[in-house]
Amino acid sequence: MSANISERVDLPLLRLGAVLVLGAFMALLDATIVNVGLDSLATEFRVPLGTAQWAITGYLLAVSVAIPVSGWAVDRFGGRAVWLAAAGLFTVGSLAAGCSWSMGSLAGFRVLQGLGGGMLEPVTQVVVAAAAGPRRVGRMMGLISVPLMLAPAAGPVLGGLLVDQLGWRWLFLVNVPVGVVAMLLALRYVPRDSPRGATARLDLLGLALLASGFAALVIALAQREPVSLAVGIALLAGYVAHALLTRTAPLLDPRMFASLGFAATAVAMLLVGVVVFGTMFLLPLYAQTVRGHDAMVAGLLLAPQGIGGMLGMPLAGRLADRVPPRRLVPLALALLALTTVPYAVLDEGTSEVWLACVLFVRGVALTAVVAPLLASIYRTVTADQAPRATAAIYILNQIGGSLGTALLATVVVASGFGAAFTWLLGFTAAAVVVSLLLPGKVPGEVRA
Repeated sequence: MSANISERVDLPLLRLGAVLVLGAFMALLDATIVNVGLDSLATEFRVPLGTAQWAITGYLLAVSVAIPVSGWAVDRFGGRAVWLAAAGLFTVGSLAAGCSWSMGSLAGFRVLQGLGGGMLEPVTQVVVAAAAGPRRVGRMMGLISVPLMLAPAAGPVLGGLLVDQLGWRWLFLVNVPVGVVAMLLALRYVPRDSPRGATARLDLLGLALLASGFAALVIALAQREPVSLAVGIALLAGYVAHALLTRTAPLLDPRMFASLGFAATAVAMLLVGVVVFGTMFLLPLYAQTVRGHDAMVAGLLLAPQGIGGMLGMPLAGRLADRVPPRRLVPLALALLALTTVPYAVLDEGTSEVWLACVLFVRGVALTAVVAPLLASIYRTVTADQAPRATAAIYILNQIGGSLGTALLATVVVASGFGAAFTWLLGFTAAAVVVSLLLPGKVPGEVRA
């Protein structure tokens, strides 16, 4: 009887997940909601579109810095305290961004938002995984995949609505009431936890190398600068050497990649980042430039994928607890590849009803990929490594999304949407191959 109770996803656990997901959803929504408002920002502040782009780039740079810090922060201060601090920082940054008086001030406040938002996602994963335990982690990862599936699709729709009806400031002010409510609920329903390492010290040199390296890569991807790309690679190589030699616990431990299961999970999540964010980039652009839809309608066309994901999540979570990742993920990725084929051969006459049906199936397939991958993190590393492992996965997913978006933008300009979706199909196929190296068993417990 006690074993059955320990495996049940009960009301307190669901409530905990819902409260934390509210903050994660807010941060993920913010990553896409601004895209449709760039023209309005450029007009408002009388700057070129390239300058207005820093409203997005500044946020991504800050997220790249915040994600690796989250693992150390959870070790040092505990998950509840870090989550509340991150939510508060994000909410204050949102209020300040909504009150911006220049493009420079907006970019700066977006950095503040990114520092908070970048920590919310991985800390949510760590806190929920710890509360769920090894026998319920798959189901809970499936449930909290909601923001990952829905927020990128909802962002452009909500952004278009806010810009059209209330003005650009509400792209940011909309986060304020949500953030306040999320923090009040967290104070009541998220239990206090003990820090894993009260004497842990922050690896400042490692942070400088890692943050600068990712900043250079983001700049290279945003502006297509080969010099920045080379600098970023060199800085990250320097970080790896430092992390292997330092006596301080590294923010991201390269030794974790010695585990084949973790390495396969990490690479698969990077490729999934390319596929997910690449799709979110290509579909609205195709709808606007080829089909002539406005931003709100373009966002609405992504809704079937979100609906498919939402309906598929409960089943995906249960399967993640019972079916080995090496069996489940390759099949789901193969289905994802099949749903990419229609886009690789689309033209102006392709039925939008047909594409909506394909997107629905695509959403279901994505849940059967994401939930097992997220759960497998905690089955391929030790419990002490879990916070930093989560940070590593999120960083690679972010880098995959950024790299994929930059590459696909270049392909679209040079060869059109059909070629871009063909590239996307290639990345999906690569993910299928990598997923064959995932763990072949469903352990009863997380490694100690």
